[in-house]
Amino acid sequence: MPSRIVVLSGQNMGDWYEINDNPMVFGRDEDLLAEINDCFVSNRHMKIRINPQDQKFYIKDLDSRNGVILNGKRIKNLVAVKDGDLIQIGYTLMVYTCEELDRYRAVELFVARNRRRYIGLIDQLTQRRDHVLRQLNEGTNALNALTIHA
Repeated sequence: MPSRIVVLSGQNMGDWYEINDNPMVFGRDEDLLAEINDCFVSNRHMKIRINPQDQKFYIKDLDSRNGVILNGKRIKNLVAVKDGDLIQIGYTLMVYTCEELDRYRAVELFVARNRRRYIGLIDQLTQRRDHVLRQLNEGTNALNALTIHA
């Protein structure tokens, strides 16, 4: 079954990553296949890998500064993901999907459909990110609480 992570917001919006038997790391590091351009994402932020015993994909926070949020809850350990799960790293919102997305147009339609579905959450993330960036630019000691509940 094909598995993908599709980016719904941020500078990487519309990017998608096919997940297979090889573990994939998401982060800001330019050498990563899943490079996420978000200043609130760590260089090596999150890993997704398959468990050969149950054939499910699992995500893990790689001791990132701002954590990994799965469906509105910060994860601490290895957690299985299922179709439609929302993953947030920094202010970037992504969705794990098993939907067939081989053509560019299919990805574009998938992103548009899911952005409409989660537009309230995306707007909250954008407003919170902009607020934190303003505080940082003004030299204010900003709390970096990134969790936005859907």
